[in-house]
Amino acid sequence: MAAVKEIGMKPSLSKITADKSMSGRGKALRRPPAGRNDGPMNDSVSAKTSETTGRKTAETRQLSRQDWVDHGAWLLGESGPDAVRIERLCSGLNVTKGSFYWHFKSRADFLEQMLAHWQYKETQAIIDEIEAQTSSPVEAVKRLFEKANAGTVNFRAELAVRQWAIQDDKVAQVVRAVDERRLDFLFRQFQAMGFSEADTRMRARLLYSLIFGEALIQQSEPRSQRKARWLASLHYLTNGDV
Repeated sequence: MAAVKEIGMKPSLSKITADKSMSGRGKALRRPPAGRNDGPMNDSVSAKTSETTGRKTAETRQLSRQDWVDHGAWLLGESGPDAVRIERLCSGLNVTKGSFYWHFKSRADFLEQMLAHWQYKETQAIIDEIEAQTSSPVEAVKRLFEKANAGTVNFRAELAVRQWAIQDDKVAQVVRAVDERRLDFLFRQFQAMGFSEADTRMRARLLYSLIFGEALIQQSEPRSQRKARWLASLHYLTNGDV
């Protein structure tokens, strides 16, 4: 299966395949980290602040498509897809619309690229990283579970995308592709451990459900206690190999 391309390639949602794979109305939006270099998104434009609002036009900073998409994903997780609008994006990043239109043709284009990047970043990029860092299926499963519970995965955006998918068929196609890709990765790990096909499918789905459950359930216990439970769960799913 073909890999999903980074958003710099502007893939059509209808062509995204299975492999590549809320309230925020405060006085000011918090901003995600800017300036990260994630492949094709690092092409930058100097974004001047607006004269009409009294900001100093001499003060400029570099905004890349990555910055826009990261901010859009944060806004999506905070307030849902309806909040991801050009005016609000520009306000949150403290720039004019000209900076937005340097990178994106329209709001629809932005949403498409944001969704494609979410699909890549939260699925294929993680799989690639784990495969590069591990040498056994047991190690890969353990590493995935640790990463999912390390606080680096944007589960708010994940939930928002899934809510969005209820209302939008194209988004639903992407979510199905993401689920299929993730489950396929887990299936291959358990298959490599020697389980039967039926057991492999069951264990892959159980672990996938466990990852989401641990992320979404409010936790008040010490992290050490949580980690002990994770390891016990993995010990069970891998027949004692963890």
